Amino acid sequence: MSTCYAVRADQCFATGPAYISGSTIPQLLDELARTMRANPDAVAKANAVYEVTVYGHGTVTIDTTVRGGRITEGPAPNADCTFALSEETLKRLMDRSLTPELAVLTGRLRVSDVPAAMRLGEIIRRVMRSPPGLYGDDE
Repeated sequence: MSTCYAVRADQCFATGPAYISGSTIPQLLDELARTMRANPDAVAKANAVYEVTVYGHGTVTIDTTVRGGRITEGPAPNADCTFALSEETLKRLMDRSLTPELAVLTGRLRVSDVPAAMRLGEIIRRVMRSPPGLYGDDE
């Protein structure tokens, strides 16, 4: 039996990022950091400080105001946007089995500034290597 990394219209996508199914938060953050370093122009467009709290795992700061971005442990004293979610929700967002919109609407993801969150989403889309077109982003 194959694993479905993402489902849309009852179609199973058996391919997806290898790190998703058994990932840990540090692995996800490492991939995000690599993606930010490789895409400094996308990071510059985000131009905000993000505080991400994963319940039971702590808080990290994602600073896109510096070239190439920076991820550090701990809260941001001057965050432009804050996120709060569970590890399960984070994994489901990363493997695209849950959309950010649905996560917010159902209370699984708390976001303080939606426009700023959307700018970070552009960077995160580059991290996710799920099949193109899953949410209409046929890049």
